[in-house]
Amino acid sequence: MPRTIVSQPPAGRTIGRLGDALKDLPLCCAPAQMRNMDKFVSGFFLMVLWGMTGQVMASEFVERALFSSNGGPPEEIALPDTWSLRGVPVTARGRYMIEFQLASNIDVPQAAMMHRISTRRSIHLNGVLLQAEGVGPRMSNPGHPVAMLIDLPPSLLRSGANSLVVEVEHQTRGGLSPVEIGPKLVLREKLDRHLWLTVKLPQAINLVAAGAALVLLLLWLQRRSEVAVGAFGAFALLTAVRSYTYFLDSAIGSATLGDWIIFASQVWGVILFFLFAQAYSKRWWPRVNRVACCVAALVSAAGLWAVLSDHALTVRQLVYPVLLVLGVVGFALMLRGTTFRNGFKPLLPVLAIGLLLAANAHDLVRLILRMHTVMSYNLTPFVLPFALIAVSMSLFERVVSALGRVEGINRELEAHVVQRTIELESANLAKSRFIAAASHDLRQPLAAIGLLVGLARERAHVPALRTLLEKASASLASLESLLSGLLDLSRLDGGVVQVRMQSVALQSIWSAIEPHELPTAMRRGIKLRFRTTPYAVRSDPVLLEQVVRNLVANAVRYTSSGGVLVAARKRGPSVIIEVRDSGPGIAQSDQATIFQEFARLPGSLASQGLGLGLTIVRRTVELLGHRLELRSAIGRGSCFRLALEEVSPLRPLADVELRSVSLHPLVGRCTVVVEDDAEMRDALATRFDAWGAEVHAFADLTALGHWLDSPHARPDVAVCDLQLSSESGLQAIEMLREKHDRRMAAVVITGDTDPDDLRALKLSQDPVLHKPFRSEALLKIVLDELNLTTKGSVP
Repeated sequence: MPRTIVSQPPAGRTIGRLGDALKDLPLCCAPAQMRNMDKFVSGFFLMVLWGMTGQVMASEFVERALFSSNGGPPEEIALPDTWSLRGVPVTARGRYMIEFQLASNIDVPQAAMMHRISTRRSIHLNGVLLQAEGVGPRMSNPGHPVAMLIDLPPSLLRSGANSLVVEVEHQTRGGLSPVEIGPKLVLREKLDRHLWLTVKLPQAINLVAAGAALVLLLLWLQRRSEVAVGAFGAFALLTAVRSYTYFLDSAIGSATLGDWIIFASQVWGVILFFLFAQAYSKRWWPRVNRVACCVAALVSAAGLWAVLSDHALTVRQLVYPVLLVLGVVGFALMLRGTTFRNGFKPLLPVLAIGLLLAANAHDLVRLILRMHTVMSYNLTPFVLPFALIAVSMSLFERVVSALGRVEGINRELEAHVVQRTIELESANLAKSRFIAAASHDLRQPLAAIGLLVGLARERAHVPALRTLLEKASASLASLESLLSGLLDLSRLDGGVVQVRMQSVALQSIWSAIEPHELPTAMRRGIKLRFRTTPYAVRSDPVLLEQVVRNLVANAVRYTSSGGVLVAARKRGPSVIIEVRDSGPGIAQSDQATIFQEFARLPGSLASQGLGLGLTIVRRTVELLGHRLELRSAIGRGSCFRLALEEVSPLRPLADVELRSVSLHPLVGRCTVVVEDDAEMRDALATRFDAWGAEVHAFADLTALGHWLDSPHARPDVAVCDLQLSSESGLQAIEMLREKHDRRMAAVVITGDTDPDDLRALKLSQDPVLHKPFRSEALLKIVLDELNLTTKGSVP
């Protein structure tokens, strides 16, 4: 066979002679440690010259060799050599003998480079073993063609003829590339460039594609509605990892298992791409998807049988065309679902997928026609990562645009919510003002009627007339309760309710509520029981009594049979107040509604009341910092539970004997009434006159001032309406105290529920009595201010 002579070019010979001259430089005058640096200096100088003249120091190709397989006779072949083109079985062990000649004046390190040589190989130079790779079982190294640089030791090289024997084993693509022999530094640079372009760069791009796929999957986990993002993320991750493994030198696991994993990943990758294309085009075919998944599972099982029985190539030739057709269908779906209203930018992911399909078709044709040579590469692993990154970026932009639209809609909604909130606040303020004005107008005549009815009841001696007056008084009490609800709600809205937390004995709450609610329960024919309790809690006694009273009254109102139970139970560090009833129950959907203003559920006596009781309960409980729960079901009654902090019970107070007062408790007292409403003013004057007081009633501050200028003005107590025609009752009280004693007793009466007026009253130190009120309440507050002790019953 012809021999290849690798000779040194003129530049090489010049460098060689310079190297010899450097070695022969006299170093006898240098220190002893410097004498061994001649090789370093000459080597460094040679490297510099090689860098300057590397293009001149060319290498030579060996393109002929003697080949034999499985011990057969050698034959001369041309390189590159592909076994499948010559009918050599891929399972054979091939032996290449390459002869080349070297000149005698080469001092530069030499090497042999092959772009495609099996990872299972052994190499001999002039009969001496240089390298033996993958000589063990094929499980860890089945034999893949890779690029390789082989050092040729100077000690083994000869001047003239040299022999390089390469023995290889393959799994696929048996053969050998041409052998390039020349300076090691030159060949190393060429090999690095070759590996960077064919191995490292594709691996890096596939890793980037896998990272983008992971981001898509994480995005899909947060937004499961983005099916296209999730399907493409799974497809991209699977195919990017598979493409990365194409460039590895060794198999992952056994060769059989790795081959099957690659095949199965190709099948399921196409299925995932098909699902992505449907979601991308918004054309979902559930039945087709179920059939495709079942077929993919069967094909994967067939692929495992094929690799175990050495029929893998046949199965691939049958399956890959079907996968390509399915990919083309997915591509058509993507193209159909792409709009061009925003230019040609949406077409980029479709073009990327089209380029990937073209690369798949190219590789499939070469596979079916067996056109692959030892030097050829599949295009798919190189095109795939770019297509994945292009589509991933398009999906990112698509999701970001969707999020931007969502943010814009959210901003619009927030603006609408703000506008609606302002409107609702204005409406709520208007409602509060209307209720305040309406309740004030109602309270004035109602308070006067209450005083007059009470006075008439005192003076009625005919039993029938007294009975009628008692019924009228009960009706007035009911109307007073309704207006008190409006007042309580306005006080809570105005933030004028003061909380005074202290120890409260629950039994005292029971004792205050039971006498008032028991008659109503008896009239309705139900039982009302208050279970005796020793517990004490931390709360405001007045507000807590109001909460429990509202809960009990509400339970009695809506219970038509059975009864109501009020009890306290210990639960850890808390005491739970329970108000249970056997009423109709409350549906789950209505349990949040009943705490709203003016909410009433259909049922017995539903027409009574304004629906404010539970609203006041909820707001008061929030103000106290307690926790309120409701458990109820239709037909099984309701249970309101109030959790409070337990404290040590108070020591019982000694019973105080109640002393009575006479029927005329204000005899000898001068009472000043300032009220602009004529009916209310006359009713108050008549009421105080009946109690034995000297009464002076005025409509405004002008009339009051004239009276105060008289020498007989000696007021003991003043009862003033807060809102006069153009003045304030607080001004009247201040005028009285300036002319007389600063400690003079005074009571403010009002029918206002406006939050601003209630906040102004909060700053006053005088007691306030809200209209309508009972005669008993008025007398008690006046006596308390005059520091008198009650004697006897009050008529």
